[in-house]
Amino acid sequence: MRLTNPNDQNYVNRLLPDTVSNVTDNLPALITGEAILIGDAVNVPSVIMVDKVDPEPDSKDLKVMEEWRKEWSDFTFGSLVAKMQRRPLE
Repeated sequence: MRLTNPNDQNYVNRLLPDTVSNVTDNLPALITGEAILIGDAVNVPSVIMVDKVDPEPDSKDLKVMEEWRKEWSDFTFGSLVAKMQRRPLE
């Protein structure tokens, strides 16, 4: 999938054999849903399109700055802490 962060790109490059490392030059240019398929079971590295899931997840990113600016609501942390302490660690 698309990677624009140089540190992430370098990490991926270190995982690949030298013979295909130039393929990762395309990582920043991939569009949504595209991925580079590389591995022992793949003869030639390929750009593929990953199908969207159906139904799509109903998830949304948290608007961190909006939440940060809100006043604290009345929440009793004591009951939450007590509940967590009673639950065994997994």
